[in-house]
Amino acid sequence: YAQGAPPAAAASYGGLPYRPTSHGGFENDGGEGDEVNDVEEELQGGGGGVGHGEQLYIDPQRLTQPLKLFVGQVPKNMAEEDLAFVFEPYGRILDLTVIRDRRSGNHRGCSFVTYENGEDAMKVVAEMHGKYKFEGAPWPAQVRPAAGEVDEGTNRGEIDDTSKLFVGQLPRDADENFVREIFAPYGDIANIYVIKKKH
Repeated sequence: YAQGAPPAAAASYGGLPYRPTSHGGFENDGGEGDEVNDVEEELQGGGGGVGHGEQLYIDPQRLTQPLKLFVGQVPKNMAEEDLAFVFEPYGRILDLTVIRDRRSGNHRGCSFVTYENGEDAMKVVAEMHGKYKFEGAPWPAQVRPAAGEVDEGTNRGEIDDTSKLFVGQLPRDADENFVREIFAPYGDIANIYVIKKKH
């Protein structure tokens, strides 16, 4: 569980994604849903941009509707029920999904959390983005509105605030953690992909 996570009950687990039941927990609806389809866009920086110390403006009327958040820097040993203990105290959750690789089923270190009320979701962004660190995580969590949830043009000033870098001449045994340690001091990293030669 995340360090200092408030005690909150989640009723039934075992798959993904989860939907609220009448008794306030989650149950598996058996489908992958759009969440898995959206993860590539998120990992490439397609979500609503929130930098450290930035205020993300969202139309007040939009905050009365459900809002989906992208959560990055989730330790790969955390399942949906673990994340529920962290996020349930902020408000009613409509959906909570840990993103897994379609082929291997491996945890990808991120999740989507959809709140019934956008105000609750943005409270999570304000309190957790770049500040909260899951137990066992090397870096603070990235928490922001998921891609397409808010008017990105308005919030970004029509400028894409993500950049993709190619880094060559890495040691042959370099992995994602090696690259992250080098570049993390310069800002948030959305995704790292290390190209390995086929033997």
